Amino acid sequence: MSVDRVYSDDRVNMISFTGSAPVGWSIKAKAAKKFVTLELGGNAAVIVDKSADIERSVAKCVTGSFAYSGQVCISVQRIFVHNDLFDEWTERFVEHREAEIW
Repeated sequence: MSVDRVYSDDRVNMISFTGSAPVGWSIKAKAAKKFVTLELGGNAAVIVDKSADIERSVAKCVTGSFAYSGQVCISVQRIFVHNDLFDEWTERFVEHREAEIW
């Protein structure tokens, strides 16, 4: 079976791809009527605003950073924390990580 036939084959309900953006978008264009999941990588950043719920944002960032040992293209890679929250937020992040609460 040609690789291109997968896009029109009714037995295929979903296509998942991990790799470069150009190839991923090409697949999505060819598989327009199918569910497509693209993991194209990047440099996933989180911004923790002054109004953030510290406990919730810490828990989500620990999970997003360390789940699957960070071996996911969309893992949290950078975290920008508002200066007013930085000390408390960072302390809680370390506590969560060390306690493996996540």
